[in-house]
Amino acid sequence: MRLEEQIKKDMVSAMKERNEVARDILRVLRGELQRNFITEDVDVIKIVKKLIENIRENGDDDDGEIDVLDKYLPKQMTESQMRHVVKEVINDDAIDSMSGMGVIMTHFKNKHAGTYDGRVLSIIVKNELS
Repeated sequence: MRLEEQIKKDMVSAMKERNEVARDILRVLRGELQRNFITEDVDVIKIVKKLIENIRENGDDDDGEIDVLDKYLPKQMTESQMRHVVKEVINDDAIDSMSGMGVIMTHFKNKHAGTYDGRVLSIIVKNELS
């Protein structure tokens, strides 16, 4: 089942259960998806991350909204897992300078989309290539 379909199903369940927090945040999420014509899981994940970031930036008590949204995110790679993959790509592609950073970042974007923190990855790549 696609993520978009799961969100719709969960929203209906939240409505039936009278779970106002889940219902309201899922309505916001579905509205964003529909407004931007998003159906692909990778793009849905980006929107979910954006909503979570907005909730955190506002500093308001999220009342469990982040917990509702978190279940739509894939399991995130740990720092050690990212470091391991970076080392593999460096060895496989014989990368020996910072000019190879784009190759590594592209590898993650293509093979591990939505499962890593880009800022942490950037730091790891810089450390490994310097």
